[in-house]
Order: sequence, then C-alpha cells, then structure tokens
Amino acid sequence: MRANRLRDIWAEQKPVVAGWLSIPNAFTAELMAGMGWDCLVIDGQHGLIGYAEMLAMLQAIHTTDVVPMVRVSWNQPGDDQRRG
Repeated sequence: MRANRLRDIWAEQKPVVAGWLSIPNAFTAELMAGMGWDCLVIDGQHGLIGYAEMLAMLQAIHTTDVVPMVRVSWNQPGDDQRRG
C-alpha cells in the first residue's frame, strides 16, 4: 500500500489542492491525474457517474501519485455494488 500524501501534507500544516471530476470518463480522470493535483474527487453524488465509470476512473488515477477520493451517491448499504 502506498503512503497517503494528504496526511503528509496536512502534517506539514499545508493546504491540499483538489480537482473535481464530474464527467464520467476514465480519459478525463487520467488527464486530470497528470496535472499535479494533490487529490482528485470523483463526484458520484451528482451527475452521471455510476459504479462502472467510477471504477475505470479510479484505475486511471491509480497510475499516478494523486490520491483518489469519491463522493458517494448516498450513505446507504443497499447501494453497495459488491453485494449480489
């Protein structure tokens, strides 16, 4: 597991610069991940980003040092896609 860069930045009392992803596209996530953000937030609450798009976006972000974060659609265990 890699280190969480956000914790390191906060430990140094510095601000975190975050990008916001609302377009459901892994290519866009990959482009944003290469721009030097500290973290990228995938907005799963508003817009059209579903589980499959979110997974592809997370995979694209994972190829960089950017910390991925997800704003979930709703705090409801029934929405967990791993349950079949």
